[in-house]
Formats: sequence, C-alpha cells, structure tokens
Amino acid sequence: MAPVGVWLPWAEVVALAAPWGWAREACADAASVLVDLGAAEVEKSCGVRGADSEAYVRVRLLPVNDEDGMDGVLSVSSSESEDEAVVEDDVPSTPLLQQPSCSGSFGMDIDMPLPASFQENELALLPVFFNLWSLQEEEKSAGITDGLGVDIPAWAAELFGNGLPWTKELVQDFCSLRQDSKAVQSGEGGPFLVCSRRGCPGMEATPTAVAEVVASMLVQGSLEEAADLETGLHAEAKAGFPADEEKTGFGSTCYSMATLPTAMRVLRVDRASKSLKTQAAILFCAAWGVQQSLVPALIKDAKRTSVETVYGYWREAVKTWVVDLQHHGKFGTGSSSSSRGPRDEFEIDEACFRKQLASDEDVQWIEYVGMKRRGDPSSLYLEERDAKQSKSTRKPTGGSCPPPYTREEFLDLARRKITTGAHQHTDGAQAYAVDLPGVVRDKVKHKKNEFTKPGAVPGTWAGTQSLDGWWGHAKKACVGVNAQAQNALSNHVHEAQWRHWTLQADKWLECGALLGLLEWKDLQQQLITTGEHTVQPARAASFIVNAALSSTP
Repeated sequence: MAPVGVWLPWAEVVALAAPWGWAREACADAASVLVDLGAAEVEKSCGVRGADSEAYVRVRLLPVNDEDGMDGVLSVSSSESEDEAVVEDDVPSTPLLQQPSCSGSFGMDIDMPLPASFQENELALLPVFFNLWSLQEEEKSAGITDGLGVDIPAWAAELFGNGLPWTKELVQDFCSLRQDSKAVQSGEGGPFLVCSRRGCPGMEATPTAVAEVVASMLVQGSLEEAADLETGLHAEAKAGFPADEEKTGFGSTCYSMATLPTAMRVLRVDRASKSLKTQAAILFCAAWGVQQSLVPALIKDAKRTSVETVYGYWREAVKTWVVDLQHHGKFGTGSSSSSRGPRDEFEIDEACFRKQLASDEDVQWIEYVGMKRRGDPSSLYLEERDAKQSKSTRKPTGGSCPPPYTREEFLDLARRKITTGAHQHTDGAQAYAVDLPGVVRDKVKHKKNEFTKPGAVPGTWAGTQSLDGWWGHAKKACVGVNAQAQNALSNHVHEAQWRHWTLQADKWLECGALLGLLEWKDLQQQLITTGEHTVQPARAASFIVNAALSSTP
C-alpha cells in the first residue's frame, strides 16, 4: 500500500521550502507540473489562481493503485475553517471524522486518512496499542526480535507507521471523534475517512526533519508509482535530454518536458524511462561501484540502455561536484616559514591516461596532475593538463613521449594550491625544482630506482608511493573507455577520485549528500543569476528527492 501520513497546510509547505531557497511561486508551479502529469490535484480558494500562492487551498498527490488495489493519497490542506473549504459538487458525501483542538495547540490543522480497517469502537484502546507498538520498535532498534509481530490490530500498526512523530501525549489526545458531513475527501480508489485534528506541541519538528519525512513518503510511494503514468506529458517530452541542455545545465527545455522532480538528472520520468524504483536500484549499483555490464543481470527489467543512461548521468554529476569542491582549500598549514611546528606533508605527481593521434605528426596526450595529503584520502586533487602543453611530435621511428611537466605549469598550480608550512614530496622532474617560500622540498629519482629515502625533516620519508598507488586504481577504472571520448574518460577519472574521497564511507549515503548539495548549489546560482521567481517549476520540488536519498540508507 502506498504510504499515507503527514498532512501539512499549504502555508507549511511554503515555510518548509523557504530554507531551501524556494519562492512561493516556485512551490505553486511545482504543484502545477504534477497536475499536468496527472499525479496530483489542487484545490483553489478562487476560480483562477492569482499572484498570491495562498490562492491554493490544498494539493493532493495521487499515486496509481498498487497490487493490492489499495490507494494511497497524500493531501496537503490549509488551516482555514471548514465553512471556507471548497468542496466539489461531484465528490461523494462521506462523513468526516474530526477531533476537537487539543490544549496548547499552535494553530496547524493536520489531516490524516484513517486505515480502511479502522474500528472506532477500539479507539479507546489506542494508548495501549501505542505502548505495545513502541516497545516492539525499541526492541527492533536494539537488535532484539523474536520474529513475531506485535499483537495489536492492523489498523493501529498502520496508523503508527505512517511517518507522523507520534508521542504518548499525542496518542492520548487522539481520542473522542465526532462526525461532520460538511467536508469530504475522495481519492482514485473512492471515498475514504479523514481524521482532522489540531496539531499539538508534541508534533512540532524542525523543517528539515519534516521535509525528510515527506520526502521519504513521496519517493517510496507517490513518485515510484507515478513513474508509470503515461498521460499528461507535454508533446515536447521525449526519451533522453537535448544535447545543448546537457552542456548548459537546466535550460528552458526542462519546463517544456514537464518531467517529475529529479535529482540532478540522474533519475527521470518520461515515456521511455524505467520506473523510479528500477532507476534507484541502478543508481545504488552505480554508487557502490558495481561493474556496469553486470547490472542487467542483477536487476530485473534493467536493460543495458537504461543502465548506461543512469551511469552516464551519475558520472557527470560526480564530476561536476568533485571538480567544483576540490578547488577549495590549500596544502600547507599557513604558518610562517620560520615556524618549527609540524608541516603539512603532501605528494604531487603526474600520470598519462591516454594518447591519440592529433595529426600524422602530432600525438595528443591526456595527462593529469595529482596532489594528495598523506593520510587523508579526501584531500586528493586532480587537474588535467592543458591540451596545448600535452602535445608531442612523433619521432622518425614512429614513437613519441609525453612532453615534460613545465615549471610555469607548476608555479601556476603552486600559486593556487600550496601555501606556507608545507612539506612537498615529488619525483625528480625538473619542474618541481623550485624553492617556494615556507615549503620544504623532498624528491626521489625514479630513473635510478629510488622510490623512498629519509626525508629532509627528521622522522619523514621522501617518495610518492601513495599517489603512485592511486594512479593504478584510477587507470584500472578507465579500462575499456573510448580513447576518443575525452569527456567520458574525465568522468571515469573523477568518479575514481570521488571513491577515494569516500574510501571508508557509506557510498549510498554519500551519493544522496552529493546530489542534494549539488542541486542546492545549482539552485543558488539560478537565484543569483535569474532572480528568485524564475526557478524552473519542474525542479521546484526536487529537494525532497535529495533529502530522502541523504536520509534513507
């Protein structure tokens, strides 16, 4: 059954979106996009939507029926009085069960559909059911389980498991219900009962916590099931994304495609795409580094083209994030050159990944320069050499060698990434034979089979073994990548860099954090360059997907 749970007023939805930078108009446009897809309905306080987003009374997301024929409806209602609520004439008349406001309320109406198996005569036992349910949850969290379910009615277990932050006080207040026939609710599966109550202080939560709860519901229920909807798409919708839009990011075409909110284009919904559940499973494999060719054998209905699409978008997102983030910070403690304190030890080296014929006489090399702080995988910094500096001429015998790293290139890199209080370890390349202020130099000569030796600072060893070892892993990750597709090669290199950054971390959680922060950064840039009222509506709710990814293992 699709999840049903936390009901929030439209004003609360706007308030939740505000910390993420979403304007009221962007929230309203996001709801409109879901309406265009047939995945939602909106109720307005007036016939035409005006400039003020308060014209929205409530919005209801409608997933398709699940295998059991049960319908889950996520509704967001306003806190206006029942007399002002808009009720459509064609909605069947069904009693509304309402509970009076509890003491200490903070003025927020939270509506919640009661399970289909709800028994009103058992409502007085709800506190007892909650105690039994809480005890079982505590045992589960402690790893204690006997394999038996808690002995409470199914409707009570479903009620407590809907995502609302239940407390003992809240359950005690959730008691005497009275019938009211002024307002009704109806979903695709027919009319259903709704319990409307005033929010109590025990139900308060931070915007981030509530956003994560709502996000989990949408991802696990509404978005997954709505992924198979084939109606409501604009005529411009098509498989894949326009080539010009891939280069420029989120362009105006994003609106005309009317796709469901996505996480940095890794997940998408159109006529040709797989369900979000399948795409999320593929993304899980991509985050954990499962070999791409094995994924169709591991995931049902995951075709090779679908896997290539998700893996390609994932690597592009990783590259965008890594390249931007690695520019922050420098190597060195920043202390004065006369300081005798501990220094920041780092290694610097370069490596070639590919070569290709630029002409009959010239060979183009794809070469990277790397820097890494010893003992800190997350400090790995990569920079691709300029194409003009990495081109060589073929010898009469037909062979060629990559051009040496120049002193000018190293000085430019040092100006941006090296500060005082550093201990630099390199090989014997002439480019590194530069005395930088406040930097101690150590080098080893690989040509003389010298790979390590005592360093210039007592207790240290010169050498670049750590970085040399990582080059081997990175090149292995690029096996089979087309040498002519330099962008594809770059994506694989930076994906290997990200895996080294997150060496000891949970890759799935890091994946969610990466996509969420990347989406937020891109949104901030849009707000700066285009103004806060021009955010693409198809992205205006994507923060909930990213919040769910980062909060749900």
